[in-house]
This record gives sequence, structure tokens and C-alpha cells, in this order.
Amino acid sequence: MKYTKGMPMIRYIYEETLEQRPEIVKHLQAYNIVFTGVRPSEDRYFYVLENKKLVGAIKTNLGWDWVTLDNIYYQNIEILEFLFSVVCRYYKSKSSGILYHDEESNELDDFRKIGFSFEGMIDATPLCKDYYYVSNTTFDITSNLKLKIIDSKEKDETLDKIHQRKLKKNDLLKTDLIVIAKDNNEFVGGVHGVVTGDKMYVSLLVVIETYKGKKIGKKLMDMIEEKAREKGVVSVDLGTCEFQAKPFYEKQGYKVIATLKDYPKGFEEYTLVKRLDK
Repeated sequence: MKYTKGMPMIRYIYEETLEQRPEIVKHLQAYNIVFTGVRPSEDRYFYVLENKKLVGAIKTNLGWDWVTLDNIYYQNIEILEFLFSVVCRYYKSKSSGILYHDEESNELDDFRKIGFSFEGMIDATPLCKDYYYVSNTTFDITSNLKLKIIDSKEKDETLDKIHQRKLKKNDLLKTDLIVIAKDNNEFVGGVHGVVTGDKMYVSLLVVIETYKGKKIGKKLMDMIEEKAREKGVVSVDLGTCEFQAKPFYEKQGYKVIATLKDYPKGFEEYTLVKRLDK
């Protein structure tokens, strides 16, 4: 753990463990809830069976009125369309849209073919391909297939083992990076990033209210970007809502590449990117 002097009374601490992440989450959630209230959230697992064989599966998460996707497997585009016909029926009255993002691939083309629309793109880096964001806000995906569907709040342990074996694995090492700001021993701010190859996603940034305006957020971002450069990162991306920190990030050199409405309802959400090699 390395200590760096910041402004008087404030010290900044580099970490590569997740020990301090819950502290960042706690303060960021407390800030967000002032604007959003308590929003519904849930995880749900969907499994498609044909002749008792797993031919499609997905994990979904509802948060801030949008559905995000993880661990997608499908045997062909017809199975994908059937899977999302079920997902759309389930979430239509619960959410504003469905968001999917991934590197350029045949899978991404399949999502477009079944009714997802292009939202934005992060340019390729030496180690990573172009990264695309697509969404569906109409919930009108339908299918004529008649297959067995299992959906539940908890993953099916037997089907999940099969599901995991069929997933495409990302071989790039992921590294967590955290910078914490403290006034004496009191937490006053923090930032968390995940480095994958030569890209970093900043998942969390918060400065507690009484310390805002003291350039602590700028120092946290400068320091995590500095550490990212040391690790060979050339592109940093993040998401922020309109009541959070879009103008701040733009002053830091980030540019908006995608905008989603009603994420959460009543607000816009932005994806921003900054190149560190320019």
C-alpha cells in the first residue's frame, strides 16, 4: 500500500484489493437515493431447454429501471430470439429498456438482427476490439418457437454447471484498483476501477458531501489514471447519471459516446470515454 500526500489533512491511498470498496458503495448509494428513491432491483436466470438439452441461457439484472445482461449462451439466432421473447415479456412492465454491450462479434450482430439498436462505441485498443453498446426499449421481440423455459430468482445448480461450460471465456486478466481519500482516519472519498488488458472501467467514484469543492474527486481520478497508465492502460470508460458528475468528467477529458433515457426513470445516463495515449 502506497501513501501519497494530497491537499493539507487529506491523504490518498492506492490499493489493489476490494477491502475498501464497500465503503465507496455505501456513500455513493446514499447520495444516489436522494435523487432516485429506492428503485426495484432483482437478478433473474433464464434457461431454454430443447429435448431436455440446454440450448440457451442468460443471467439478467434489473437495476435503475434497466435490464443488463450477463453470461449469454445460445445455440443459434432462433434460440436467442426465443430467449429474448421471454425476457421481454417478463420485464416489459418493470423496466425502461434492455442494455447489452460487448466487443465486436457475431453475437453482437445477432442482437441487432433480433431488434436491438446501436447506442455507441468505444474504439479499439491494441489489446481489445471495438466495444459496442446496443439496447432494446420496445420489448417487442417475439418468437414462434415452442420450447421449455425455466426462469427463477436463483440459478439452477445443475443447469448452471452446463451453462458455465458453454460460455466463452475472456482470457485477459482483470485487476482491481482503488484509491481512497482520508482526512486523518475518516473516509472522505474513493474511486474503484477494473483493468482488463489495456482498458479500465471506472465503476465507482464518490466524495462525501462536506468535502466537495476541494478538488478531491479530481485528485482521485488523476491518481487512478496515473496508476492505470503504469499498467499499460490506454482507454478508460465509465457511466454517470445526469444528477451525478457528467460536467466533472468532461472537464477531466472524457467524452460522451452513448446516452440512455430513463436510466433511472426521469434521468439520462451517459457512457463516457477518455484515451490516455493521446
